[in-house]
Amino acid sequence: MKGAQKQQQKQANKRRRELDFNVGDMVYVRINWWNTGHSSKKLDNQMSEPWPIIERIGNSFKVALSDSVKVHPVFSPDKLHRAMKDPLPEQTLDEKPPIEVDGQLKYTVNCILASQVHYGKLKYRVDWLGYDDDPEWYPASNFKNSPAKLHEFHECHPEASGPLVNLAY
Repeated sequence: MKGAQKQQQKQANKRRRELDFNVGDMVYVRINWWNTGHSSKKLDNQMSEPWPIIERIGNSFKVALSDSVKVHPVFSPDKLHRAMKDPLPEQTLDEKPPIEVDGQLKYTVNCILASQVHYGKLKYRVDWLGYDDDPEWYPASNFKNSPAKLHEFHECHPEASGPLVNLAY
């Protein structure tokens, strides 16, 4: 019996690794099990942006997630991967777009460029902060959190489509 247990322990320990994370380390979280709203799990991001570890709880780690991520912040080590501290010289890292979790995205409106009424629906063309020009028209209901930008646009462009008085869409 002891021999069988030793053999099983030896085989099981081949795939195990020591906990090599410490508080303050930057780690990527495996997000392939999160509901990101992407149409294809296979083509979706597999890892998150790097976040710091703030606490060790037994064999698990608590990660300082952003407020937009609605997931419990404690992860087992197999869901974490150490983030590289220093990229290669002359290498620039591209800024990733925010991750969508359960339909919650946080983009910042730089300014509203135009408005139109299309099939009875008010739509806006927007310049997003930190992103290239976007030729898409978005429904007014997407801008509930930007009433100041809407008001500023309609003050500067009184001839533009859309009501000036009712900005709570």
